Amino acid sequence: YTPMRQTFLSEVAQQLYNRYGDDISSLTLVFPSQRARLFLSDALAKLIERAVWQPSYMSMDDIMRAATPLVTGDKVRILTELYKIYSTHHNEPFDKFYFWGDMLISDFDLIDKYMVDASQLLRNIEEIKELEADISYLTPEQLRIISFWKSIGDGETLSEQKQHFLKIWRTLPSIYEEFRDVLLSKGIGYTGMIYRLAAERLKSGEAELSSDRRYIVAGFNALSDSEKVLFDYIQNSSKGAEFYWDYDSYYVANDDHEAGMFLRENISRYPATEPISNNSFRLSNKRLRSIACVSNVVQCKYVAKLLEELPKEELDKRTAIVLTDENMLVPLLHSLPESVPKV
Repeated sequence: YTPMRQTFLSEVAQQLYNRYGDDISSLTLVFPSQRARLFLSDALAKLIERAVWQPSYMSMDDIMRAATPLVTGDKVRILTELYKIYSTHHNEPFDKFYFWGDMLISDFDLIDKYMVDASQLLRNIEEIKELEADISYLTPEQLRIISFWKSIGDGETLSEQKQHFLKIWRTLPSIYEEFRDVLLSKGIGYTGMIYRLAAERLKSGEAELSSDRRYIVAGFNALSDSEKVLFDYIQNSSKGAEFYWDYDSYYVANDDHEAGMFLRENISRYPATEPISNNSFRLSNKRLRSIACVSNVVQCKYVAKLLEELPKEELDKRTAIVLTDENMLVPLLHSLPESVPKV
């Protein structure tokens, strides 16, 4: 808790209002998430003393969708369409397919966001899987120890399982291509597919974004290849773009510090329009406490105790509870003390 430090978004709001004044409504702000919009709007409200139009806000998903004719498909529908394709190659009930089919879509999502040649990547994966599947050197006793092989099938030989395993991997390039073709024909897509199509359309000139607005990009960290294509596009557009990076020199200025790896590239490729204060790590006072808890539920209960210890004036937007597991959100909400007015 550092009450004296100005937040990143409040600094961005201050710089934009100083430079554009009431004309701030002509800007389009691009954030990694919708949450940032709330905090920047709050920061602008503290600066502006009369009624003005707000700038436009877009998340990365919004701006990518604007460059494609596709809409984001419902998760269950996307998974069902994948199963229809998969079942033409392999005979497997939907309930067994569901969980790892979800993981497969996540893999396809990353392949597309990073604009990877899927056929080449999946062929390489198949070769890796063949190496991993070669377990002929293990003794029967060692095989019994490996839980993976113990959990596969009943009464089937290991060689049959290996062949089935590799057969699935060999069909992935075809499944990937057929899956994309079906989704395109239906006008829907998963997030990575939309990102890739948007990047390809922007590069080829098939799609355009509004040229009468100036884009402000703020708060991003690791960028996928499709996002870089978008940023290159708006950077070279008629009104250009401005970039703001949220970082601390403690880790960015140190080339060996892994926390600054992506940001160092971003700052070099898309230089910041104006400097943002970035010495909080060294200058601000910090107090860290490490508390052992026997379970996640106990953590939620202890958070309530910690909040009760804070002065009421600190129970506002300056205090954050960061969960390592999003499944703990509901138990945490039920554990919040009555002294917390709003969250």
